[in-house]
Amino acid sequence: MNRKPLVSIITPSYNQGQFIEENILSIAYQDYPYIEHIVIDGGSTDNTVQVLSKYSARVKWISEPDKGFADAVNKGIRMASGEILAIQNADDRYHSPKAVSIAVAAFNNNPSVGVIFGDSAIIDQDGRIINTGQGAHRGYSFSALLCSEFIVPQASAFFSRAALEAIGGSLDMDVDWCADFDLWVRIGLKYPIIYIPEVLADYRIHPTQRNADPEYAKRNPTHRRLVLDKVFAMPNLPPEIKRLKNRAYAGTYLNQAWRLASFGHLKEAVSSLAIAVKLYPPYLFSRKMFAFLRHMFYSYLKVRLPEKQLAQLRTLRSFLRGGRTSLAPLEANNYKWWEHTR
Repeated sequence: MNRKPLVSIITPSYNQGQFIEENILSIAYQDYPYIEHIVIDGGSTDNTVQVLSKYSARVKWISEPDKGFADAVNKGIRMASGEILAIQNADDRYHSPKAVSIAVAAFNNNPSVGVIFGDSAIIDQDGRIINTGQGAHRGYSFSALLCSEFIVPQASAFFSRAALEAIGGSLDMDVDWCADFDLWVRIGLKYPIIYIPEVLADYRIHPTQRNADPEYAKRNPTHRRLVLDKVFAMPNLPPEIKRLKNRAYAGTYLNQAWRLASFGHLKEAVSSLAIAVKLYPPYLFSRKMFAFLRHMFYSYLKVRLPEKQLAQLRTLRSFLRGGRTSLAPLEANNYKWWEHTR
């Protein structure tokens, strides 16, 4: 790999006009000089096109109907020329001007890897930091990824063109609701994936994101199982991967139970949990089970408690988890670092 390779950052977008300018500026003001930013907009009806037109000198973009996330990213891949690629959703952004430089240095120091990823801070709709994210994604292993026990954060991940081409060169549109999970799994079967202890991106939580759609709670785990169907149908699969089959499918049901509980569908969550335990009994006395029971209890309180008490509970919960909720002056507002680098 060229030690100063071109990095192609692909941004799929649909009706995220209120956020996309921050996304663009967090890429435009990176200190790494060799970046192409490609935005694939799905025919937005808000002000997205106006924002994109404003930055046409910095961004390659198209706006036309697409068939979803994977289709949009695949369009971007076909337009991209970089040796390193990243997918940065329109509502997310990079955490500092050094994010891309850090990623490139990691690839230069580890030329055989397929994916590198760091941590992601969590921000709210207004860009305020909810959780700093430091160290949140350490402890990666491929087995944990395959079993839905670990998430490679898309916002802070970069992957090599060589690894992408080795798995066919595109995202699988048949598993659109977990296309990033499928991408990491397919690459991880062939290449090392490594974690670097740096916060590289800001992942935004807001009411209109796809993850906030109750349908996501069912479709994401269902598509994860389709990914596993493909994996465990592979010939010559290593024995250490074959042994993970029950645990991997169980992980999708545990994931489903967690998401269903988040939306208040507690009976369905319990049913999914029962399937997970039946497939992989060790889950019953695992830390994940205790974490899930805490989550279920909190989800029950969300349904029962008045909003004021619930807000107090959220603050306490974040504090106990090690999160930060506007505890420092910098975090009280939306800190736009690029405004200090111009």
